[in-house]
Amino acid sequence: MIKAKISERFYLCECQECGTFGNGVTHEEALERTTAALGEGLNWRDGSLF
Repeated sequence: MIKAKISERFYLCECQECGTFGNGVTHEEALERTTAALGEGLNWRDGSLF
């Protein structure tokens, strides 16, 4: 799992194996969203965050 602080109020977590990702205003929120996204199939390879 890659965890990155993009800016002061934007964090991103991403699984290197499957591409599942989540973002948030805190690291904890980004990690929670990544965990929740596992069942939703959010994959950066299929689209964009923006």
